[in-house]
Order: sequence, then structure tokens, then C-alpha cells
Amino acid sequence: MFEFYDFRCQRCLAKYDINTLRLHHIIPFRFFESLDQTNLMMNLLPLCDSCHIQVHQKHDEWLNKEFGEKKIWSELYSDIERVAEMTIPHTF
Repeated sequence: MFEFYDFRCQRCLAKYDINTLRLHHIIPFRFFESLDQTNLMMNLLPLCDSCHIQVHQKHDEWLNKEFGEKKIWSELYSDIERVAEMTIPHTF
């Protein structure tokens, strides 16, 4: 996964070593019916620690406002590009 993105954070676009990058779930665990569905490549983006923290603060707030707790993963997944665009600049 990290190689695919050239070891770059997909928010700040800086290059990092593998120990500094984290895999961010665009759609959080709570929206999935099983853990297998959370780790599909289209739901993961490498982010540096700093960006990961910032994204989670805004991402969770935006997801709750936009979709609420009642949205199921399949509905979010059909809109995954919009979710990523709204919460993580420079992607897609």
C-alpha cells in the first residue's frame, strides 16, 4: 500500500519512511458490518502522524454532520470519493 503511494502522505504529500506513515480508514470501522470490509485498498490512505491527527479531528466531525450515525457502510462506500475529497485535500 505504501509503495503504491510512493511513501507519501496523501494530505501534505511529503515523503516519509514506512515507520512514520499510518493507514487512515476513509470510512471508519463503526460504519462496517465486518472488519474485512474496512481494509479494502479504496478505503485506505497513507497519512503522516501529524496529518492523521488533523484529519481525524475534521473527518469525524464532518462524517457525523454529513451522514450521521444512521448511514450504513454500503451507502458511504458508494460515495467514498466524495468522503475522501471533503476530508483529505489532495486526494482523488
